[in-house]
Amino acid sequence: MTARASGLIVDIEGTRRFVAASLAIRAVQRPPVTPVPGAPLGIALVDGLVVPVLELGPDPAELLLCQVQGQLVALAGIRVVRSGLFRTLEDAVELDGKRIRVLDVEAELRSLEQRVGAVRLGEVP
Repeated sequence: MTARASGLIVDIEGTRRFVAASLAIRAVQRPPVTPVPGAPLGIALVDGLVVPVLELGPDPAELLLCQVQGQLVALAGIRVVRSGLFRTLEDAVELDGKRIRVLDVEAELRSLEQRVGAVRLGEVP
């Protein structure tokens, strides 16, 4: 039997990535995002909650609300292409015969944390 994974295929600047349903809560129309001074992220009000927003690309249409390690985070600059069950291939899924790599949301957050730490330490202008 072929292994399958449920989730979303998103487009980030012309590159498609898979986000597992275990992380993705839902896609919402992008509300105004307020930049956080001195930090490489923004914040937005989503369903009455202030949520950190990680910009992954320039697409202004949607935010993908995710829960990572018990915390809500919104991914911006994405466009949801498709949702459903997809055949798994090692570190990817298959869509229309093409290999779609998994978007490592936790790695994106670690990268953000490193950049925020660098800003706090004065390492990044």
